[in-house]
Amino acid sequence: IVPAKLGDLYRAYLLRQEAGVSATRTFGTVMAERLLDLIVLLLLFISALIVSLHSNLPVYLRGGLELTLVAVVLGIAALFIMRLFPTRIATLVPARFRDYYYHFQEGTLGSFKRIPTLTGLTFGVWACEALRFFCVAMALNLIGGGLLHMLSASFFIGLGEALLTVVPFTGGGVGLVEAGMLAMIGLFNHGAPNALNLSTAAIVLDRTISLLSIVLFGFIVFMLAFGRQATKQAKKS
Repeated sequence: IVPAKLGDLYRAYLLRQEAGVSATRTFGTVMAERLLDLIVLLLLFISALIVSLHSNLPVYLRGGLELTLVAVVLGIAALFIMRLFPTRIATLVPARFRDYYYHFQEGTLGSFKRIPTLTGLTFGVWACEALRFFCVAMALNLIGGGLLHMLSASFFIGLGEALLTVVPFTGGGVGLVEAGMLAMIGLFNHGAPNALNLSTAAIVLDRTISLLSIVLFGFIVFMLAFGRQATKQAKKS
């Protein structure tokens, strides 16, 4: 459902190294995380889209909305089927791959044992992602209207930006995301004075905050993890 990226593969590798579990179980855990991410992201995105655009929803966006709804329903249905009929599904898997499937299923569904906590954290993460763009939009006076309209429009644009990064055309979605954001912002400030300049400034500022924060905090976390791993290796030797 979500195209695999190098980050997902690396996280599965790290989980296997740290927890010492099988490869199929680690990939199941990563898949469960990505699936929950996608479901929550799409639910927030669709809600923001409906609230912000109301009856002015363009035809091409309505088609995209229907596709996302189908993706959400299929994702939820797949989880329920795996949860309700684990043995029956396992019988459809060739015998030589059955053990791998059981590990994969355990990693996927076992990750959802704390579903309320995970769902709350996921909603919080995506809300922070959207509020980042909301702060940028408020600073530049990018979107007019009431607070609810500005908030829902910011959620629509900010979460749409996150969805575009999923498409594995360029690293971090650079280029593709900016073009998509420009089109989404244009739905709300079309015809406004200096609309293109304001939109471009908002995109550059938002993407700079997003990418630089990942690089900065990611580097700190990496160095801490690398130092801990080096300490463990030194103690063993």
